[in-house]
Amino acid sequence: MTDPIADMLTRIRNAIAAKHSRVDIPASKLKLEIARILKEEGYVNNFVVKGEGVKRSIRIFLRYDARGNERQDCTAGECWGRVVGTDLLRFSIADCRFSIGL
Repeated sequence: MTDPIADMLTRIRNAIAAKHSRVDIPASKLKLEIARILKEEGYVNNFVVKGEGVKRSIRIFLRYDARGNERQDCTAGECWGRVVGTDLLRFSIADCRFSIGL
């Protein structure tokens, strides 16, 4: 695989589009840090590491509101809109890659 971060973001977007409650992604140190940041920023509910050694994977639990809609903004216990994860983008400018959420 030439771009594991793009693969991770695509797996998350595809799981959201299919209304899955979770998605499994092959683990790496960088992907674990990205998952941690997504959790801290409220983009996903949680993540856990499954397996050992080269067979490790990250299970990311996606965030939806009580009606099963994707979530965008949760304040005072109320969630509206859609999952922010659907707006994840990745840019590459002169080999300086970075990801943002809209």
